[in-house]
Amino acid sequence: MSVNNLQKTMLEMHQVEIETKHSFCDGVYAREISIPKGVALVGAKHKTAFFMVISKGECVITDSSKKKTYQAPYTAVSKVGAKRAILALKDTVLTTFHKTNETDIYKIENDIIESEGLKIANNGGRVALSHG
Repeated sequence: MSVNNLQKTMLEMHQVEIETKHSFCDGVYAREISIPKGVALVGAKHKTAFFMVISKGECVITDSSKKKTYQAPYTAVSKVGAKRAILALKDTVLTTFHKTNETDIYKIENDIIESEGLKIANNGGRVALSHG
């Protein structure tokens, strides 16, 4: 199943709110999410490239070309247009880092996230549900 098809299916299910922390420092915005064990989510499609860091836990990440298990610590560069599904095998903390001088979360999300017709500010462009 493609990530987009998974997202469509998940949108019909009960959603789980993902804890999100926002930090700012000298033109960098960090968005940290805590994904409980057993929760699956589909991330937003981004307009910009950014760093992604898994600082805690273990998760399976699926994108358009592969499915792979990652354990903390792990750092990667996410390319423009990437869209991923994530399943937390253990409680996982994932942080993305974005270059911006903006500090209004809604404006940042509009600048960096493709809306895809979703309410991006509600859950940071993510669709999340409990796996079991």
